[in-house]
Amino acid sequence: MVIHTSVFSSVYTCDKSKNIENFVIEHCPLIESKDKIESIGIEYKNSTIIYRIIWEDEFYPNQLIDNIYRVYRKVKYGSAKDIEYFAIRLKEKQYYDIFFETYKILFFNIYKHRKIHKVINGNSCKKIKIKVDTWNHLFNKNIECLSENVQYKNIIKVPVFNIGEDFKKRYKLKNRSNPF
Repeated sequence: MVIHTSVFSSVYTCDKSKNIENFVIEHCPLIESKDKIESIGIEYKNSTIIYRIIWEDEFYPNQLIDNIYRVYRKVKYGSAKDIEYFAIRLKEKQYYDIFFETYKILFFNIYKHRKIHKVINGNSCKKIKIKVDTWNHLFNKNIECLSENVQYKNIIKVPVFNIGEDFKKRYKLKNRSNPF
């Protein structure tokens, strides 16, 4: 089986790093996104790996609203960068808890964030693929579980790094979405 994507999007995942454990890289999801992903920051909390997916910005479809929203984001989050999470916690017998945010449409191009928790069988799900559905990088509620025999073509590997206190303060992670 070959992964197929839209002509308008690319698939991203973690690149290898000397500073990141292989286990973390192996469990990094495949992320389908039409917007370029800059990097992925890694945090560990409560036996959970939190992947912080980082985009340069969000672009609201209306230019005037987009400009106002960008100023708001810089004040609230310290930057216009968009940072969303995808978290995995290994449970007993190869089961995983998966945490991420999806959305509920409130009205045209306005979305309410919704936290999702799913349990995945790690024996049959060797790699997880998630898809970004919205302009503000919220994920589709359906995730794809891929088996070992999947061929990964044209995957863009992005830099990964451990998130430290400086990053948390600079991008005000306490004000952003979190899995717990």
